[in-house]
Amino acid sequence: YINDPEATRNTIDKDGWLHTGDIGYVDDDDEVFIVDRLKEIIKYKGFQVAPAELEALLITHPNIADAAVVP
Repeated sequence: YINDPEATRNTIDKDGWLHTGDIGYVDDDDEVFIVDRLKEIIKYKGFQVAPAELEALLITHPNIADAAVVP
């Protein structure tokens, strides 16, 4: 962050990793997939659930064609 060293320190860790706040995974073919944002996590009764995870579960129901979860 320009002119904001504290924000930069909070974003880049001591090992040089950039923490973007994105949630993703690497598949067996080493392809990277970004699937959600950490800041959009829903906290409910001690559990943390990503909206995309809940949407994926909802659309497995045969009577639900699509879903959008808003935190």
